Amino acid sequence: MLGVSLFFEKNLIRLGNLLLVFGAFFVVGPKRASAYLVDPTKLRGSLVFALGFFLILSGHPLLGTLVEVFGFFNLFGNLFPLLGAMISRLPLMNSLGLGGAASNGNRSGGLGPDRPLDPRDFMSGMNGVGHSDPF
Repeated sequence: MLGVSLFFEKNLIRLGNLLLVFGAFFVVGPKRASAYLVDPTKLRGSLVFALGFFLILSGHPLLGTLVEVFGFFNLFGNLFPLLGAMISRLPLMNSLGLGGAASNGNRSGGLGPDRPLDPRDFMSGMNGVGHSDPF
């Protein structure tokens, strides 16, 4: 981000890209990362991202960044709906009225804002003895 904030300073963007790529490989693991990148459905995004990476390394930071962003959206575009669904279920989003299914009523039958914890749910398995010891 420092390279972008300094008007696409070549060396900082190069350093940031190298750290991003190598960091992602070390966090995810080389085997899983390479399996994801060479998947036939992800190959186009991988090649475009790699082209942007090499454009940045060769000294064209603005063009390389644009190509990398396009490759990034091709690689991880299928994860954005999942990310949006996860964000919409955050308690902060529900309190702001921007939540997803949880703000429209909890249809899962579980606990939630529409169905708080009720002690009678735990007593239905009792055999009528009238005490709270389930054993």
